[in-house]
Amino acid sequence: MNWLFSMHGRIGRRDWWLGQIVYGVLLAYTMPFVATREVSQFGGMLEKNDIATSVVTLIVFVVCLWANLATSVKRYHDRGKSGLWVAILFVPTIGIIWHVIECGVLPGTAVENAYGPARGKPRSDTDEDRREAVLQAELAALKAQIKEEEKQAALANARYASDVKRILAADQA
Repeated sequence: MNWLFSMHGRIGRRDWWLGQIVYGVLLAYTMPFVATREVSQFGGMLEKNDIATSVVTLIVFVVCLWANLATSVKRYHDRGKSGLWVAILFVPTIGIIWHVIECGVLPGTAVENAYGPARGKPRSDTDEDRREAVLQAELAALKAQIKEEEKQAALANARYASDVKRILAADQA
């Protein structure tokens, strides 16, 4: 179910097409109920069954819309693109054609990208390994900074000692 509702990760063309078929079947099944409800509105008051049917239809529609959005976002991720490319659907005609070509025809990237590993391949390193590497790099930078500050402090102490010796020598003379 994660592949249906999560916006994270990647999916391939087959899973995207499977999702489109499932959404199409569900919507094709529920849309006649919407048409029946619309007709009953012209005839007078809605009956309890019409209200229940309308609520169920609305829930199915919202779930299908979210799942469709999620699978499309993940499909764009598989292509190495931001999920915001889903907004291309708002461009009349061309947007729908572009969306079907991008998500349903063109293959995804064959290597790991910013959105996850290539399908069927393990991630090259885990998030924990990345955090460890970042911490090690930060520790090395801090150690280098401390060494530089110690060096600067030693130079300042040497200058101070030299100045004190010069002043004492001048006072004795």
